[in-house]
Amino acid sequence: MLRRIGLGFMASGVVWKSIEVASAKEKDDTQPLSTEDVGATAPRLVIVGGGYSGSKLAYYLDSIFNITLIDTKNYFEFTPDIVHLVGSPWNAEMDAAADRLIVLHRFYTRRANVVTGKVSHCGDDSVEVGVETNGKVVKHSLRYDMLVLALGERKPFPFGSNARTKSQRIAELKAFNHFIKEHCERVAIVGGGPLGCSLALEIAEAYPKKDVHLYHSTHSLTPSLPKVVQRYAFEKLSQQPNVTLHCGRRVIKVRSSVDRGGGHTYEVQHGEEPGSSVPRKVRSIFHHVAFGLEGKRSSAGERQKRPSPQPLADPCVDQGFDFVFHCTGSTPRTPEVSSQPFHKEHLTDTGHYRVSRYLQLFGRPNVFAVGRCNNMPWVRSYGNSEVQVNLLFRLFQQAFVAGTLTFDPREGIKVNKMLLPRMFVSFGDHGALGSTPWDGGLTGTTALREMLGTRKSLTQLFQKPVFYKTHQGDKIQRNFEQWREKEPTTNVEDFGVCGV
Repeated sequence: MLRRIGLGFMASGVVWKSIEVASAKEKDDTQPLSTEDVGATAPRLVIVGGGYSGSKLAYYLDSIFNITLIDTKNYFEFTPDIVHLVGSPWNAEMDAAADRLIVLHRFYTRRANVVTGKVSHCGDDSVEVGVETNGKVVKHSLRYDMLVLALGERKPFPFGSNARTKSQRIAELKAFNHFIKEHCERVAIVGGGPLGCSLALEIAEAYPKKDVHLYHSTHSLTPSLPKVVQRYAFEKLSQQPNVTLHCGRRVIKVRSSVDRGGGHTYEVQHGEEPGSSVPRKVRSIFHHVAFGLEGKRSSAGERQKRPSPQPLADPCVDQGFDFVFHCTGSTPRTPEVSSQPFHKEHLTDTGHYRVSRYLQLFGRPNVFAVGRCNNMPWVRSYGNSEVQVNLLFRLFQQAFVAGTLTFDPREGIKVNKMLLPRMFVSFGDHGALGSTPWDGGLTGTTALREMLGTRKSLTQLFQKPVFYKTHQGDKIQRNFEQWREKEPTTNVEDFGVCGV
């Protein structure tokens, strides 16, 4: 049987790099290279975060800037396809699939310095990163001319991990897969979004004897997607005999305890949302764009308070779960450094960076926040991150390579064109669900074909990188210095697109 995860990815024919770490063997980065050493005439661009947005920007801009990519791990992984690696029995095909889905940063970059470490401080012209060497954390200061914050979000295990190397991550996924297969008879999934629904059906079909419980706070599964997708997800899961849906039930707390055999068991405390006896109307993303976001800044600069949560009705406890998956949405990584003045003045109350339509921070023309860590009022997905990455690439090409020395006012994020997310997840052995801004909601085999094409377009460069001729660094530097002198980021209208 052809598995959807393996289609569209090829590792042959790749252009390999002839630099120190250009081998198929994995190498962990223990010492960062100084941004003064490589391409001294080109502007220094530091990218913090090696998720989809940070990794793709590093690839796109590798021939233009002197890039340093900082990440807590030495690899990039495509998170949505992790569902298959943890939800179905491990086999030989999965070894190859894991190797394709988890790619070393060194593989798709030619000139960039890759630093495996954690940023502890950001300043006006430098960042401080701690790198673990021989069990000790050594701090290094890296200067920058431009800074891109692509911190992404914190994802709970198994979708997020503390594994620093690719080999550790694959071993971790393989061990967890064995744990689910051999030791979990009853699992709970908190969150009925696309990821939660995909995982629930994956486990239920792979293990018909396992008892799967899905908890969601509204009566509509996948509320961020069109109604045709919501109905399809609900009907498909309702027909699965070993899946129990708890719609309209908000999870209050998940507790774990140690049983007599030394293993862990979990209990889920949940209650009914007030007024959820009938399906609750879910506001579309257009409502947020047209009428503003909750908790936004008013024109006077005072933050409006979010309404206090109401107590839940009919509280109850479900016990005896062997594992609980958290798929309720992720929180941005920015709170790790939110106490620093550099960040505090630019963060919303949800921990996202306030950005302009050019993805710049207010008053800082050379600092950008891209991907899931900014406050763009749309569903956070790989497709929407792709829109932001492509925008920055075009802006940098125009201003620094073509020499326009300014950002085109016709460019910028156009939120009204992204009312529907470009998002797909696998849903069963031969199906998928999701949406695109141009096709609307898609389900079944139609969605599967679109998903495979989307996966290929989003990840092909990581599998088959093509390296371009390096631009003249001195020319880029001159254009950058002229651009920085006159580039304003204090126009409030540019920030109005995000309702801040």
